Amino acid sequence: RALNAKNALSTGKWVVVDGFKIGVTSYDDNTIGGKAEYTYGSWLGKVNKNAYANAYRISNKANASMKFEFDGVTFDWVTARGPAYGKAAIYVDGVLVRTVDLYNASQQWQYKVTISGLVYGYHNVVIKVLGTKNPASTDTGIVSDGFIIN
Repeated sequence: RALNAKNALSTGKWVVVDGFKIGVTSYDDNTIGGKAEYTYGSWLGKVNKNAYANAYRISNKANASMKFEFDGVTFDWVTARGPAYGKAAIYVDGVLVRTVDLYNASQQWQYKVTISGLVYGYHNVVIKVLGTKNPASTDTGIVSDGFIIN
């Protein structure tokens, strides 16, 4: 669970999960101890030096979704936008709060989509690939690069 806290020396509240190793056992970020904290389903992991921590997840499958949980009132979904991206839906606690068109004529990494004004507390967030796109886009892909809890 992402907390609304940071180290005093930190400049932000980034939350990036890529995996864990406990003893000799490695755990992917899809399931930790049998409980899904961050799930990506069919989203593929990719490496790119422009992404936060040099890695991101991507999917262009309609209805593919990923989720995370946090305590707080505001979060930034860190994604990317560019000529080959589509549209995504953001749900908080089961309610659609925003649809985002991630098409842009030029590539932009670490693009932040801010969701604010939530009641303070524990929230369940789902990001869903809509499988649709801006007519100018060449694909429907959606990138998930991390979250910042504010």
